[in-house]
Amino acid sequence: TRFQPGDRVFGMPTFPEFANTYAEYVIARSRTIATVPDGVATIEAGAVPLAGLTAWQALVDTMGLGRGDRLLIHAASGGVGHLAVQIAKARGAEVWGTASARNHEQLLALGVDHLIDYRTQQFEEVATEMDGVLDLVGDGDTAARSLACLRKGGKLVSISPMIPSAEALEQADVSGAFVLVEPDYASLESLARLMAAGALRVVIGEQRPLADMEELHNIGQNGSPLGKLVATVAADG
Repeated sequence: TRFQPGDRVFGMPTFPEFANTYAEYVIARSRTIATVPDGVATIEAGAVPLAGLTAWQALVDTMGLGRGDRLLIHAASGGVGHLAVQIAKARGAEVWGTASARNHEQLLALGVDHLIDYRTQQFEEVATEMDGVLDLVGDGDTAARSLACLRKGGKLVSISPMIPSAEALEQADVSGAFVLVEPDYASLESLARLMAAGALRVVIGEQRPLADMEELHNIGQNGSPLGKLVATVAADG
């Protein structure tokens, strides 16, 4: 009852179960999808759900990020990171971001207030007294080092279960959480409103036909593309 034939929709069916979506057509439960806003291209909407929901659920639902908060985002130029930057700015946060220098200019355009080149700088020496840290690297070491960035009572949220032990968190007087994204149409609708308002845009790093999906995977695994990698089908024109 939420949709009509012909509606443009976007979503993330069934995750973390396989949804078999490397295809031209897919069946999805209605409460895992939302309407694509007018004025937003289909290819942009298709790039949002997994990365956008990860960022939203980490920052809004788990961290409770609000106006004036100081936030450090690791891997700020990635698929999740560049959307997290914009969500944080829309909520009034001051944002620090780690990224390679080649992506700094575009991250400034997306709203990052303070850039850190992780190859030449120690982020824990630059970003201090943070209210929150979003760890999108997930290697364990980044999360452990990030404890030094947080103020007392701050919160570390990671997309990896490799977060510091309860004892380490207690000693630093901070909290930590591991977030696994889940389908959520209400959050998709929140993202859609940001997109419609021009406050959230997707950077398409690479675009290939569906038949070249293996090539897209190789790009993602062997490079450091800015933004999202997108596969298109014939219906996209």
